[in-house]
Amino acid sequence: MLEGMTLCEEVFHTASGIAFADFVTDGHRETWPIRSKRFRTWLRRCYYQANGTAPSGSVEDVISRPDLADRAIFLTLAPIGEVQRRPEAKLWREFEIVRPRILGVLLDAVSYGLRTVGHVQLDALPRMADFALWITACEPAL
Repeated sequence: MLEGMTLCEEVFHTASGIAFADFVTDGHRETWPIRSKRFRTWLRRCYYQANGTAPSGSVEDVISRPDLADRAIFLTLAPIGEVQRRPEAKLWREFEIVRPRILGVLLDAVSYGLRTVGHVQLDALPRMADFALWITACEPAL
């Protein structure tokens, strides 16, 4: 579905953090909240038109081009256990409580990376070498 995002003219967010996509569809310009059902439906339609199949729900399946796969970070997450499941509204309330701490951890990692990136040595430089050096410099602070 990521291919549909390239059809967006602009992706932006409001001061309160609500993300929007601005794009042309059916010959006219529209702006929809990214979390809206309408936007997800449009994105699925774009995927179907580009690939001839319905999206599988897995981003990993979409990232099949080698050049895109080289630029992606893959995470394998454990399934959410039945006891840990909760409504999305509750999830976002809980996230808002911890968001300042998450930002603090990320800023600490950036600060550490800025201090140490000049001293990072890798055995071999992969594609996107600067990113590899930068993330390696930040990693000990995470």
